Amino acid sequence: MIYYAYFHSLMTYGIILCGNSPYSNHLFRLQKKIITITDSKNRDSCRNLLKNLNIFTFISQYIFSLLIFVITNTEQNITNLNIHGSNTRYGSNFHQTISNLSLYQRRSFHMGLMVFNGLPTYIKDTSYNVKQFKCLLKNYSLFESFLDIGRVFPIQK
Repeated sequence: MIYYAYFHSLMTYGIILCGNSPYSNHLFRLQKKIITITDSKNRDSCRNLLKNLNIFTFISQYIFSLLIFVITNTEQNITNLNIHGSNTRYGSNFHQTISNLSLYQRRSFHMGLMVFNGLPTYIKDTSYNVKQFKCLLKNYSLFESFLDIGRVFPIQK
């Protein structure tokens, strides 16, 4: 497919570092323009078109790449269970350091932990098996077709 040959590789290059920047909307608009070149009308929703083509939205690709980064670097993360010692409802979540600086909150490492903690439990429970985690996450991301990360995983203020 021409989309993967020309655009997808450019879009995913460095997506972990700049996927949450204010300029990421420009890439999403460009992705929509490229996708609508297919047999669709100008006013058609890109969400259904992307689902039919099995293509991630820009935000879904950012979330997918970010979570794969978090899972492959789990030795740097501490769970809440390791800190508190008691088994609570959120004991399997990764511990996030508290910061009031929005610059810190938008960093890829902090965003990755926040997005991971917001995942459904059945996906988080497979984080020890990367292959199974990728498969479940891909199906979940294609089903949801995220269009805005702030609505799905609210940024703390």
